[in-house]
Amino acid sequence: MVSLKEELDRKGGLSIIMQGHIGLKNIVYIADISRMWRKLFPKSSIVNVISSSDCIFLNEDNEFQIREEYLKDRFISSAFDIIKKNCDKIIISSFQTPLPKMKSDSPSINNINLMIAAAKTGLEHSNSKYTLRIRNDLFFCDRNFVDFYEKKIKNPIKNKSIFKQRVLVSEIFTLNPLTISKMPFHYSDWFHFGLTEDIKKIWNSVDFYPFEYAVWYRHRHHSQNSNAVEKRFYTRFAPEQWVSFPFIKKQYPELVLEYHNDTTSLIDSIFVLYNNFIILDMHEAHAYIEKYQSIINNMSNYTRVECFSQNTLENIVNFSQDEIKKLFVEGKYASPPRKKIMRLFYRRRLKKIWSSLNKKLP
Repeated sequence: MVSLKEELDRKGGLSIIMQGHIGLKNIVYIADISRMWRKLFPKSSIVNVISSSDCIFLNEDNEFQIREEYLKDRFISSAFDIIKKNCDKIIISSFQTPLPKMKSDSPSINNINLMIAAAKTGLEHSNSKYTLRIRNDLFFCDRNFVDFYEKKIKNPIKNKSIFKQRVLVSEIFTLNPLTISKMPFHYSDWFHFGLTEDIKKIWNSVDFYPFEYAVWYRHRHHSQNSNAVEKRFYTRFAPEQWVSFPFIKKQYPELVLEYHNDTTSLIDSIFVLYNNFIILDMHEAHAYIEKYQSIINNMSNYTRVECFSQNTLENIVNFSQDEIKKLFVEGKYASPPRKKIMRLFYRRRLKKIWSSLNKKLP
């Protein structure tokens, strides 16, 4: 039987879809990453999907080139040559405009529709058995993530399985809805690694994010039980929920998510996560992303509380759904009452609870 490593080293075994903006400020960085992907997986098909660019365009001959005013810049022209050399295909996705910022503390606009367009475009060009769809500024410095994936794909299935084989996602922004942010189905969208047919199943179900959902709480009140963190949202759903929930809803119509902190199917969302995904520790996987490297390198106990690790997830699902409700929603491990929440106290209490919790779980 062919091992996963052998499969990925075959021609036609792996497609890597790099997606995102390429501009004057990051083109050298993206060139370096494309070169490293080629070094790590020499026989893979690398598709570079450009969601927007201020320095690359498609000319009249349908060829990509650097804008004339930057041709004499050796760094930019050399970086573009490296991208062309290491990527099998360079594609510009369909043009989408950004949406207003997602939360009151968001530093910039919401690019969810650019991400969706790029992902859909890239997956159209993925014909390999496995696909790694990944933001273009994120890279794994070695193949540890493959080893972790292979180790976990045969975990027993409890219920609500949708994929042919589990899909690997990042722990960062895979939220634990039993703690600070009560946001079910918030599974990280930094990357997806798994069988191509399963990853296409996710993205084929995703529509573009409507403008009216992007400004949902600009003219509505949040639900009565919303805490201070959840009230930061202007959008009806977080981008991660918008990507994750549609394919789940198709398979299990009884599941509900009407707004970002709708807890109707909260416990179900944990079992869906366990049965269909594997959560990767980004630090142990030697991941590098310039924008968020400080988070990866210094995963604090607070972040460990907010986000699921694979270990915590596996421990939690050892309980029945009724036991989870009694212990973590209503009982001694439950978060403090939302109406009485003080952010610092809230985080300290949760830190204490969840840092010792794994020792107590079976």
